[in-house]
Amino acid sequence: HFPPNISHCTLIAPAAMASIPTIDFSPFMLDEGCMVGGSPTASQRQVADQINSGMCEHGFLYVDNLGIEEEEVVAAFDAGRALFEGPSCDGSKLAQRTPQTNMGYV
Repeated sequence: HFPPNISHCTLIAPAAMASIPTIDFSPFMLDEGCMVGGSPTASQRQVADQINSGMCEHGFLYVDNLGIEEEEVVAAFDAGRALFEGPSCDGSKLAQRTPQTNMGYV
């Protein structure tokens, strides 16, 4: 069924995180199936199942063939580094102060 049912996910054992799966996202980069308003293709359903399984079993996953160029990734990391290492940055102003609202920096 689509979207996948995640109600069966359980707590993730630390050993499961040692082998984080890599999911090939390329079926969603094509102009077919759910990307053009239709029903998901068999390949798109397979990827959705792999994402569901990876998140339930490992808690994390790598996504390959997402359509993001390496230059964009480098630029994003450079921008983050510049923000937090720059002379005008005071990270404490961005930090969440209470455990109830802690989501890192926002």
